[in-house]
Amino acid sequence: MRNVTEEVVDAAQVSTAATIVTITTEEITLAQALEVLKTSKPKDKGKGTLIKPVKPMKKKDLIRLDEEVALKLQAEFNEEERLVREKAEKEKEANIALIETWDDIQEKIDADH
Repeated sequence: MRNVTEEVVDAAQVSTAATIVTITTEEITLAQALEVLKTSKPKDKGKGTLIKPVKPMKKKDLIRLDEEVALKLQAEFNEEERLVREKAEKEKEANIALIETWDDIQEKIDADH
């Protein structure tokens, strides 16, 4: 038979393994996530989890990023505008062809009378 301490250790190992849970952003707040990280104990000699603070971006990096985003948006806008122009041109050509067909039909009708 196993003694009580072995059972406690086994139960602790099982409960530790069972605490790994996938949590979506809708289910947890940033504060809760930070609290979980602070209280979690890694297996490496009982040291606490290191949380590196996020450095704010420098102004020049923000400006460069904004310029890149603006260029991408402008390219998307230009592409959409080009597609709209092409569609309008195709519709115009189709209307011209339809009008010419109707004119030809009308000429044949007039010629028959």
